[in-house]
Amino acid sequence: MKGIEDMETQPTLELEEPVSRLIVLEKYGLDIMKPISITNYPENASVEKLSEWVNMTLRTLIGHEYPINDSLLRRQILQSAWSKAPGEMNSGFLRLHRTISLELAKLLRENSIIQTDDRFYIPSSAAYPFSVIRGKQANEISVMELMTVLNALYYHNPDTCRAVLFDESKSLYGMDCSNHLLDANLGIAHSLLLHNGLVEENFDTSTCACVGYGNSPTRFLLSLPHILHSNTAVSTQKNHPGEQVVENSPDNVSESDSIDESDPEQAELVTENDAAETAGMQNDDETGYGFVFTDPIDSGLIPMRDSSQTRADWVVENVVELVREEFPLQYGLLRSQLFKPMLDDGAPKENIDDYLYWAIRFAKTKIAYRGGFLFPLDISDREYRIVRGRTIDQICIPEIALVMHRIAARQPQTNRSILFDRTAEVFDIPNESVEVSAALEKALGLLIRTGRILKNNDAITNPVEEIS
Repeated sequence: MKGIEDMETQPTLELEEPVSRLIVLEKYGLDIMKPISITNYPENASVEKLSEWVNMTLRTLIGHEYPINDSLLRRQILQSAWSKAPGEMNSGFLRLHRTISLELAKLLRENSIIQTDDRFYIPSSAAYPFSVIRGKQANEISVMELMTVLNALYYHNPDTCRAVLFDESKSLYGMDCSNHLLDANLGIAHSLLLHNGLVEENFDTSTCACVGYGNSPTRFLLSLPHILHSNTAVSTQKNHPGEQVVENSPDNVSESDSIDESDPEQAELVTENDAAETAGMQNDDETGYGFVFTDPIDSGLIPMRDSSQTRADWVVENVVELVREEFPLQYGLLRSQLFKPMLDDGAPKENIDDYLYWAIRFAKTKIAYRGGFLFPLDISDREYRIVRGRTIDQICIPEIALVMHRIAARQPQTNRSILFDRTAEVFDIPNESVEVSAALEKALGLLIRTGRILKNNDAITNPVEEIS
């Protein structure tokens, strides 16, 4: 990308202040840090000594916390002075402010630092990588910084709705999802990325793809002044494209390696049989058919997000765990189990589905979505258990067929009515409603079409008397 590749190398700053890193997000190339605590304010310093200390402190703060604005710089320095020498503040307040102004002007003249169009300071060349600083207010985060964070998220999550990534950005800063000022600034940052050709947006899916991004947030940020020039002030006044609300469902997930579009019911039946190999080795349960039973995991037992996790990683982790424990897991049941934990974690209600759809796509190396239900990819290595407490729409037809097939194997000569009653009994659902009867008919039809059960009038037999 022109501007990034041609960026000139500037002399590096010598920085000595130790920093406190909270999280290292290798997948985004970002560190998350606490603000630097300045503790070495020189009490009763001479003008020369105070100037030297302020110069060194400004270099440290700008070098580690860039982009940083004037008010945050001054607040951190003044807090240090107040905690170290409160008695000096009455007489030294104006003196310290004046010294800060003089030393900032000096660093700018020396080209050690740059002041951006939105009046934030960045080093001319980074001795330390760009980091997300937690503890800032929304008005203390520059638009260029938000452009950098969004670009990194777009680069690593090309198929994710940008509403989710806006929320993920706020999560990185430890901010509430309802922070409207940050929402507005993220919208401006997004518009500038589009306006300057740094990202391309698919308005049908509200997803973005980066253009020529080199996977280095630091280099990207330091290149932005060269790319934007003086367009920032103009661009922020333009109307940015409004978010399109897209009604997504897992049926729209398109990765070929996570979805089987061909005859999903038969594909699921094969998958179920793989899982049933271990279940057939279990001791007979009270129904006499050798199944293992469990209940849906209560939403109150979903572990809370650890402070070292982003919300997106936490959602993916829980989706994968639920699928492994309760497969085949219907999307609606998954959503009901994670809905309250996600709300409690601060995710906006309107973004719950976006998060879950993204998690299903992101975890495509661990889980698959077929025919409305989720399965672990290592299904043959996992114990299949019947999850009781589900409604009939939360049980897939191939799973019903699996149970029906085993019952027919244990009772080689049976009829449709007994088979349906025994199947409903295993799932602990009443065989009374039209919906249950229809699902049982579909399962029987699937077994007949695949030759696993033979039907002669009302008599039903398992042709090889095998157990699924």
